[in-house]
Amino acid sequence: MIENTVPKHIPIKLKMKKEKEKAIHDLNNEKWPHDFELEITNTGTKPIYFLKMLLLTGVRGLEGVERVFSVQYGTMKLGPVDFQARPEEVPLQPGETYVYRLPDILVESWERARQRENRPDAKRLVLVLQLLSFGDGTGFAGRNGVALPHAPDVKSSLNGCEPEPSLNDSTGHESQRHLRGIGVAHSTRTGTEIH
Repeated sequence: MIENTVPKHIPIKLKMKKEKEKAIHDLNNEKWPHDFELEITNTGTKPIYFLKMLLLTGVRGLEGVERVFSVQYGTMKLGPVDFQARPEEVPLQPGETYVYRLPDILVESWERARQRENRPDAKRLVLVLQLLSFGDGTGFAGRNGVALPHAPDVKSSLNGCEPEPSLNDSTGHESQRHLRGIGVAHSTRTGTEIH
């Protein structure tokens, strides 16, 4: 029932808690979100300060958007992958295991929406990496686990684009700046705010 698509080079081991395996793999278990307990082990040599994965359910809501749970360790209040950890941040040390449980509020929301929208239950769950940060300015991002920061000669899709044409603006400056703001906001939000 659970497919782990996190790339092999990412220094984490994921496994369902032994006593929950049977319940989570039972396709008739409508209470699977209550039984979801994922063991996340840091198999690397550096502490992990932030980890975010998505748990894809394959179930779409009335508006056609797939329902997804966020599986997370740590807080992202300090910024993106390049943040420098502060002393109050508690990392997942090498060799340490953290057990992630779906928060009650998300489980209750899932169940209410299933009843209200008469949705089918999830029959296949897929874990997808979004971001892992070591708190020292390095980490991995995306489904493929791209190492961050990028090498200096690698251009991102955001800074390698040609300027956008102006839209009914005699100077073009305001329209271009406005479009860039939309593009950046859109690209940094894609897939991260689906609940």
